[in-house]
Formats: sequence, structure tokens, C-alpha cells
Amino acid sequence: MNECCSHCHLLAGCCLHPLPHDHKAILCCGHAASLTPEEIATILPKIPAWEAQEKVLSVQPATELPMRLRPVYQALQRLEGHERYLAAFIFGPVARGVAVEKSNTDVFVIVNENRVNHHLNHPMIGGVHLNLAFLTLEQFEERTRKEIDQPQRMRPVTIAESIIIFDKTKKLHHMREEAQRVQPRIISARQQQALQSMLFQCHKKAEYFLEKDSYTALLVMDMDLISVLLAHYKQQQKWWVDPQQVLADLVTWDLPLAQLVRDFLATGEVSAKFQIWSAMIDYVLQPLGGHHPLPAQNCPCNRCQKDIVLLLEAETR
Repeated sequence: MNECCSHCHLLAGCCLHPLPHDHKAILCCGHAASLTPEEIATILPKIPAWEAQEKVLSVQPATELPMRLRPVYQALQRLEGHERYLAAFIFGPVARGVAVEKSNTDVFVIVNENRVNHHLNHPMIGGVHLNLAFLTLEQFEERTRKEIDQPQRMRPVTIAESIIIFDKTKKLHHMREEAQRVQPRIISARQQQALQSMLFQCHKKAEYFLEKDSYTALLVMDMDLISVLLAHYKQQQKWWVDPQQVLADLVTWDLPLAQLVRDFLATGEVSAKFQIWSAMIDYVLQPLGGHHPLPAQNCPCNRCQKDIVLLLEAETR
């Protein structure tokens, strides 16, 4: 059989051998003979420990790699045999399963050194271009900490959406588990106000051009759609996804908005499209306190309030 084994050579041929209690042994294709009773008796007591270890340090890829990446996978896997290399993983669109046919493949390789220059390299393996960087474990840990600390981060940490090829120290597996537990931050009152102001502007801009130039009105609505959806993801504490996944993702947690987006995209007549646009912005604004005009969006801090009062007093003189 041409099965895939996650513990030896994943992309080579493997053989399945049935075991009691619905277990199966996955062995290299070189082991063609059936397991002997003695071998089975040796394997069975070890299964609970293996299952526990697999639960903690799963090495199953987050998504199945396409056929075109097999040479890349095998080349990276061969690095495991060298003392210099501690780990390697694929991340980015390929790891998330959204890469297009000609996409570059993003790769980090962790090396056993004190310090290296982690500049990008762009080798080609099997016709696939790589975006490849070599880092020490300390450099990658520092990079990950900075990612987690970014206050405006909208995507999961890099290691959280990765396919680990090998990991000699097991630290990457632990880092991935920790990163997958990180949740989007709650937005502050000031950030809520900024989102309200941005959404109000998106609506007023489309409304203005609706009367002046219908083509421009269509253009600005289409261009601002991602901004509106980003605002909704942010205030709902959801990680942003790749654009081609947005509709499918919205269906899983906000079906009303997903339907509004579908209706918006399917409508070409400018007035009808603007009505859906207004409904969509009202829907996104609702958890933020509703649709307020810009004068109500002044910064609430004491310093800004005093400055606004002085500004308005100067205007009346």
C-alpha cells in the first residue's frame, strides 16, 4: 500500500499491519512480511505510551501537502540527519492549505549555533521556490514573543499554523501548542471608537458618491469591504483568515453577516448594493454602540476634551 507514515519517511511507501483492538502498525515498505506473534506481543504493551506521547507531541501535518511539495518535504527531512539542524517547519499559505499553484513556500530551519543572520533565501527545489530563513532557537523564540506581544495582531502566531517537518528538541511542538492557545485581544474603548469612526466614514463616502458617480460608489464599497470585515473580526475577537476563506469562516460563527456579504457581492445595481452596504455596516456597528455621526466620536480623555472646548470657543469669537 502507498500509505503515509508520520514517523519515518512520510512521503515514501509504507505497509499497514493489523493489530488487535483495531490498531494498525505502519511500517516501512521494506518490511513486507507479516508481523510475527512475538513482534505483536512486544508492540501491544507500548501502544498506550505511544498514544499519550502522540497526543502531547503530534507530528501530523496541519494540512496535507500537495504533491508538488514532496521534493521540498523530503529535502527538509534529510536535514534531520545533520547535527547542525535542530528543526524545520513550513508555515504561511501552504501550511494553511490556501496556497495557489505557483505560491512560494515559507520555511524556517532552526540551526544549532549561537547566532545567525536570518536573511531570506530563495532556493528552488523541484520547481518550487522557497522563502527560507535559518534561525537559532533563541532567535525564533524571540521572534515568537514579539509576535505575541503585537497589540494590533490580527492573525495567529506563525508557529500556531505550521507543519513541523522535524523537531529534535520538541520545543517547537510545545511552542505551537502554546501559540494555539493564544486568543485575540479584547479591543479597548478607544479602539472601539476608532472602528466606529472608520465604519461611519465608509458609509458616508459611499453615500456621497452614490449621488455624484455611481461607478465610484461601487468602487469605494468594494474596496472598503475588507476593512468592514476586519473591523467585525476585531471587535468579535476572531482571528482574521485568508480572503478566500472569509465567507466559509463567517458561515461558522456569523451566518447573518455571511448572507449580507453574499448578497452584496451578488448585486450589481448600485442603489440596491448601497442598501445592502448600509445594512451590513449597521450590523457591524450594532455591538459597537450603533451608527453615530462623527461629532459624537471625539476622544473621551480629559486632555482632548479640554482641547476641543478651547477650539470651539475660539471658533465662536
